[in-house]
Amino acid sequence: MRIGIGSVCGFMLACCLVHSACAQQNLGEVLDRGATKLSQAEMESLLIGATLSYDTTPGRRVELDPRPDGRIHGRIVVGRSMGNIQGDWRFAPSGRFCYHITFLAAHPVEQRRCQFWFKLGEGYFASRSDAVRTDPVIAYRVSR
Repeated sequence: MRIGIGSVCGFMLACCLVHSACAQQNLGEVLDRGATKLSQAEMESLLIGATLSYDTTPGRRVELDPRPDGRIHGRIVVGRSMGNIQGDWRFAPSGRFCYHITFLAAHPVEQRRCQFWFKLGEGYFASRSDAVRTDPVIAYRVSR
């Protein structure tokens, strides 16, 4: 049986997204280390026009580029292979940064996230909650 590269990439992305919270810290640990919650204005200034990246598992990275017009483009990087991502972003009334992305492959995979962002030193963390200490956080790198 032959399996196309799109099917393999789609499966790998699904595995990456499922495992993205594994071996991560939780919100309580990040707050206890001194993290501060970013306001919506701070998030907008930091995130829009930047590249946001996070590791899903060792050797697998998602890179997102939120644009001022509400679109988001990006890529999933697995070793030396790369696939494209597109979608949109917005701020929820709660102040969370939300995005809906689709990995473009033979079998597209969608992901929706709404997250509060926190700054700790030079690092950034995002969580679904700003109060539930056991919620996992995702460590993001932000670059321009």
